[in-house]
Amino acid sequence: MAYNLSPYGPDGYQPRRKKPIWPWIVGAVAVVFLLIVGSCGLLISEISSDIEASEKEREAVAVAGSEVRDGKLAFRVTDIDLPVRVLSGNEARGVWRVVRFDVTNISDRPYSFLSTDQYLYDDQERRFAAALSVEGYVELNPGITVSAVLAFDMPEHVRPVFIEFHDSMFSGGARVALH
Repeated sequence: MAYNLSPYGPDGYQPRRKKPIWPWIVGAVAVVFLLIVGSCGLLISEISSDIEASEKEREAVAVAGSEVRDGKLAFRVTDIDLPVRVLSGNEARGVWRVVRFDVTNISDRPYSFLSTDQYLYDDQERRFAAALSVEGYVELNPGITVSAVLAFDMPEHVRPVFIEFHDSMFSGGARVALH
């Protein structure tokens, strides 16, 4: 009796080795990971370019007398008074720089205007807050326009360059040249 001791069976056929599947799984996971990271990178770069564009838009200064919009309010400077030392019985530490403007609610709901959210800038981009106002707080219904007056106490030698209007303390603001 002859025994076949071949490890390949009686006819010498070698069975095919199973190929491991784990490299395919690792490769698929790596591809998915790279797609996710790439998508996040594109999203972040798009968001940063949007932020840059909005910063440039915010820093842009509109021509004197033009209407600017910030959020739910539109603003238009109507006049800038000559500097004075006393205004309505209030003596300035420097001089009063008075800015007159119209503010309009451009939304579909009542909205508040606060004088404390408006700032005047000089040629060194130093910010000055309004010290006096005729309309400190106004609730505006949709489409309503009011004329407002803000007075800024500034050193005598400082010349205001632009005003920055805000519809709230958290908004980006809109700048208008004063000259």
